[in-house]
Amino acid sequence: MSSLDVSFVILCFNNREILRRCLEAVYGTIQGLTFEVIVVDNGSTDGSPEMLAREFPQVRVIRNATNLGWAAAGNQGLLAAQGRYSVRLDSDTEAYPGTFTELVAFMDQHPEVGVAGSKLLNPDGTAQATGRTFTTPAAVLFGRKSWLSKKFPNNRFSKRYLTCLHTQGDDPYPVDWVSGASMIVRREVIEQGLLIDDQRFFVFAADLDWCYEIRQAGWEIYYVPRSAILHNEGGTTKQRRDAAIIEFYRGMYQYYRKHFVRNWYDPSHAAAIAGLTALAILALARKRVVLFTAWIRGTKAGRKKVEAGLAR
Repeated sequence: MSSLDVSFVILCFNNREILRRCLEAVYGTIQGLTFEVIVVDNGSTDGSPEMLAREFPQVRVIRNATNLGWAAAGNQGLLAAQGRYSVRLDSDTEAYPGTFTELVAFMDQHPEVGVAGSKLLNPDGTAQATGRTFTTPAAVLFGRKSWLSKKFPNNRFSKRYLTCLHTQGDDPYPVDWVSGASMIVRREVIEQGLLIDDQRFFVFAADLDWCYEIRQAGWEIYYVPRSAILHNEGGTTKQRRDAAIIEFYRGMYQYYRKHFVRNWYDPSHAAAIAGLTALAILALARKRVVLFTAWIRGTKAGRKKVEAGLAR
């Protein structure tokens, strides 16, 4: 058995300042646990590797020549990890004191649990939808970013899917899947060969699919509200928002195709392609409407920011 309690697996791609804050939070808040930190760098050119060598020489760095994505680079870190547990942590997160102690204590007490997720908080203190039920075609219309969920947050479909936003109390409870921004994974899960599907997924929906496979293998998945993480969501994708929107819907298609499509002639296959394509187009169009409205109303400095956003 490993002498380390936790291996932190954090990915980096041209986000030096965000990564620095993430690491400072990890080292500044973890207590009573033996641990290692592994950073997988996906070909950064902004000085991130040099910053790590200079300011965090204790970090194990795996350097890739190109951006392999969340799934493939995550697997690299998981396979290199030596702890009893691995914490997959996005670099745009900042841990609060006691976060990881809560996760490890919970996992030690529940050997049937393969994965547990933290409570993710927005910078304003509101909760993100961390623990959810598995995505279905209907759930795509009622996800946490959909117009329907924002306009009618208490509708029964959104409440059924976004379970953690409609459950009171701080006690851990079972869910179908948790966000990959902060999730602890038992070493035995990795030893079973239950890695992230990096053949189909690059970033988005990889955590959803991974939890699905882990659940299918017989492990429980839990949401642990007392383990709190500040998540500056999108901090690693703000420079490529159009590409992130397209990749999100591509990931959802891959998940749907993998688990719901029986064959290429299944009528629902064409419907899924059409529906997800339409949603992607609407999301891209909405972004431009929002930016154009801001440009019309904005100051000169604000307009320059908007113009930069529209250029991406």
